[in-house]
Amino acid sequence: MSKIYALYGKSGTGKSHRAISIAFNYNIPLIIDDGLLIYKGKKIPGSISGKQEQNRIRAVKRAIFDDNDYAQKMSARLQALNPSKILIIGTSQHMINKIIQNLKLDQPDHWIDISEITSTRERKKAKYHRDRGRHVVPLSPVEVRKTFKVPLLDRLKLLIPNRGKTEYLGEQSVVKPNFHSLGGIYIKEKALEDMAYFALHHDLTDHDVKQIKTIKITNSAQSTSIEIHLKLGYDNPLHLTAKSLQADLQDKIKKLSGLDSLTIKIIISEIDVPDRFK
Repeated sequence: MSKIYALYGKSGTGKSHRAISIAFNYNIPLIIDDGLLIYKGKKIPGSISGKQEQNRIRAVKRAIFDDNDYAQKMSARLQALNPSKILIIGTSQHMINKIIQNLKLDQPDHWIDISEITSTRERKKAKYHRDRGRHVVPLSPVEVRKTFKVPLLDRLKLLIPNRGKTEYLGEQSVVKPNFHSLGGIYIKEKALEDMAYFALHHDLTDHDVKQIKTIKITNSAQSTSIEIHLKLGYDNPLHLTAKSLQADLQDKIKKLSGLDSLTIKIIISEIDVPDRFK
C-alpha cells in the first residue's frame, strides 16, 4: 500500500517546480502532476500531460484523470509499480480528492500547502512566469523532448542544500502548453448560467425543486461562484435536500465547464407549503 503525499495550491504558485525537491526530501519515487505519472525521474509510458491538450477544459479533465479508459490504464500502471510513496499535485484539496477517486488510491497521509513551504516572493515569481505561458514540468529536457509535442522554452537546474553541501538533483523543463499557444478559453457568465439551468433541470424531481428563482454568477481569474435561489418542496428536510443538490450540481457543472475552483451556493428563498398547512 502506497503512502500518499498531497501538494496543493493555486495555479502558478510553483508546485511543479517544488515537486522534485519534495520527492527527494520525503524519498518519494513517484509523482502525479497534471495527468502525468513520473517514476524515478522518467515518464511512465502511456501517461499524458494536460499541457499537451489543445484547450484548457481538456487539460483540466486530463489532469484529474476524468477519462475512464485513461484512469483505468494509469491505475493499472500504479498497481504494477506499487511504489512505496506517491506525491500527488493539485490546485486544491478537492482536485486531489478527484484524482484519488479516479485512480482508486487511498486518502493522503500528508497534506502539504504550497503557501506553507514557499515565500510570497517565490509565489509571485512563479505566477509571473505562469501568466506569460511558462509552465514547469518536473521532467528533464531529455524526457520532454522524447514525448512532449510542446515548445521547450528553458531548462532549470535543481540544487538543494543537504548536510552543509549543495546537492544537484537534476534538471526540470519549462514548456509552453498547447492551450496557451492557441490563446485562452473563456467561459462567459451567460454560458455558466445556462449550464446551471441545464444541470438543475436534470435534478428538479430528485431534489424536490419547485421553482428556479434566480441564478447569479460571480466570475474572477481565481474562482467562479454560482449562487442559486430556489423554491423547494416541504416534504424532505431542507438542509439535507440543499446539501445533496449542491454536491450534485457542483459535480455536473465542473464536468461540463472543466472549472476546478467552483463554488455552488444554494439559497432557499421560498418553501412550497401544502394547502393543508395554510
